[in-house]
Amino acid sequence: MNLSIPKKHDSAILDILQDTVGKGKQALVFVNTKKSAEKLAEDISIKIKLNNKMSRKAELSLLSKKALHALDSPTAQCERLSRCISKGVSFHHAGLVSAQRSLIEDSFRSGRLSFIVATPTLAAGVDLPAFRVIIRDLKRFSKGRMVGMPVMEYKQQAGRAGRPKYDQEGQSLVVVSTEGEKEKTAEKYILGMPEEIYSKLAVEPVLRTNVLSLVSGNFFSSKQALLDFFSRTFWAYQFQDMDRISYFIDSVLSELQEWGFIDIGNEDKLSATRLGRRISELYLDPYTAHTFVEALKRIGSEKDLAKDCFPILSLVSLSLELRPLPSVYAREIEAVTLLVGENYEDFLFDVPTEFDMEYDDFFRSIKFSRIITEWLDEASEEALYEKYSLRPGELRQKLDIFDWLLYSLSELSRICRINKLANPVHRLRIRLKYGAKEELIPLLQIKNIGKVRARLFYSAGIRNIGDVKKAGLPALSRLIGSRISEKILAELGVIKAGTRKENEEAVIDDAQISQKGLNRFFK
Repeated sequence: MNLSIPKKHDSAILDILQDTVGKGKQALVFVNTKKSAEKLAEDISIKIKLNNKMSRKAELSLLSKKALHALDSPTAQCERLSRCISKGVSFHHAGLVSAQRSLIEDSFRSGRLSFIVATPTLAAGVDLPAFRVIIRDLKRFSKGRMVGMPVMEYKQQAGRAGRPKYDQEGQSLVVVSTEGEKEKTAEKYILGMPEEIYSKLAVEPVLRTNVLSLVSGNFFSSKQALLDFFSRTFWAYQFQDMDRISYFIDSVLSELQEWGFIDIGNEDKLSATRLGRRISELYLDPYTAHTFVEALKRIGSEKDLAKDCFPILSLVSLSLELRPLPSVYAREIEAVTLLVGENYEDFLFDVPTEFDMEYDDFFRSIKFSRIITEWLDEASEEALYEKYSLRPGELRQKLDIFDWLLYSLSELSRICRINKLANPVHRLRIRLKYGAKEELIPLLQIKNIGKVRARLFYSAGIRNIGDVKKAGLPALSRLIGSRISEKILAELGVIKAGTRKENEEAVIDDAQISQKGLNRFFK
């Protein structure tokens, strides 16, 4: 198919998008990095003129404000996103928080956004009304060099164009520089076959988790029944060697038995222990669970984990479920090394030497423990991004996993009867949710009070539920506005709820907190 695209800009992508506007259609542009997605979206928002009527401008203005205030304290990324959305364009990548990603996708479906510039995370499983898909980058940086993307990934990206629900046809375009590159691209990606797919059961953590799940769920009560099941899987069909598969499963069963997660009785009868069943219910990798259980054995009566939470943070950061973790850059090596030395005697696991294979993963986990520590000390998302290049969306994803792992650790400690861990972990989870210091916990447990309001209250001498009740409506209103103050006091039973509508937004009250005041607390 030959397309005639008028040349109006110094970029083929901009020309294609301008033509798409003329057809009254929408488009997705795929690039290979988050930074590229943001830069290109910004360029498009400046250089492409959209047919934005007054009513649409008002809608885009409202959307841009929602994107900006998706975080308690907007970051530079939020501001950039807001500016783009106000022009009918957006970027989309894993560095955005889920509320922003959902807002962008919903706005594109409704036609309020014309273009999205995205990384490949948007390519799979998302049904959007894109008449055109433009693929700018067919290569990405991996393992120290630029490599071509898999054909399967190209097919996924191209397949976003012309979805049956929205269009009769769609166009997928790849941007190339030369005629030779055009021929190679057509041969490899457009005419080429996708790569072979491989069973994930061949990956050790996946196999461990599934074997424990099958045993603890009483699906199979003998080793032979388990082997018969695996012989009918795609893994067995692909691997074509049941003797080797039997060896792998025997190894996993022996490991699970050694760790105390299953029992193997007479005639190879299989059953899960209480601990093993709970690990399966928590969807933990048994190896992570084993690491946690061994660490619990090291918690002596002299350790005060309520005062020093770094041993817990470093233990959880070591979990396979959190990987990949941020790399340790040359400028950070000294600080991370110092952190290892300061906490060497308090680690709840054996510290590897720099000659061990797992040392790099350990070193990364210590850096991540440092990031979590700073988050708990009320470092803002903007500050963490500037310091560690960890975007808010990526941070939130890691925090969600971290919280699940903390809960799992608490559950295992309960079964292992290490009761002294329950309260420190509970308090850590509250702090992790809000990114707040220990002193704010009493206030954070009050409905409608988050980190920003809690810090304002604390700085004004209001430090617990009793203080909030005593302060009364006038004092609280001076800090956070009357509407939200009324809700808080009504929730605590101090006053009766007013006649204000329940669905009124509290964002106006938050706006009364000056930026100067916020900067004072969250630098």
